[in-house]
Amino acid sequence: MPKQGWTLDIATCLRSCCPQADLPIENRAIGGYSTQFPVRTMEADILPFHPDLIILHDYGPADIYQQIVTSIHTYSTAGILLQSDLPHLAAH
Repeated sequence: MPKQGWTLDIATCLRSCCPQADLPIENRAIGGYSTQFPVRTMEADILPFHPDLIILHDYGPADIYQQIVTSIHTYSTAGILLQSDLPHLAAH
């Protein structure tokens, strides 16, 4: 179950937009680490779940982001949303 408030907001928004869809939503974040860590663990922590959409919000160098995006495109068909700042969701 997602723990960060913005993750819950996104889950609520997606579920309200697609009420008939079964949307398992997981926050696979590891707090306290920048992009240098998840680039090493995503093949074990994310890709085995075969997600349809990956929302990537992290801090770190652009070249590491590119490595993550390339790996996702290489090993999955998931869509990718790069979230550079915490989202501001419109009221429903």
